[in-house]
Amino acid sequence: MDEESRRRIAALASALRPGVARMEASGPTTADYVWEIERLAHVLGEPLPGMHLAIGMALIRAGANLALVNEALRSQGHLPRREAHACCGPEDAEERERS
Repeated sequence: MDEESRRRIAALASALRPGVARMEASGPTTADYVWEIERLAHVLGEPLPGMHLAIGMALIRAGANLALVNEALRSQGHLPRREAHACCGPEDAEERERS
């Protein structure tokens, strides 16, 4: 990511901070963040490659719940789903590495 992109995300985060604080105070859900990401993408205009990820980064920098924003991005197909592991301890990790 170049310096200009970082500056734009920081500026967007600054502008979003009051709204994110209100959202976080009301106990948002993943659906709330899906809606907010889509709303912001629409307001910002024609979607560019990586725009949804940049919006997610700005929301997180503005104080949004990291797990909810990541799940919102995953549900929209902008982040890959993690592989589920039933890992409870080091011995489980070792067994997974052997298989």
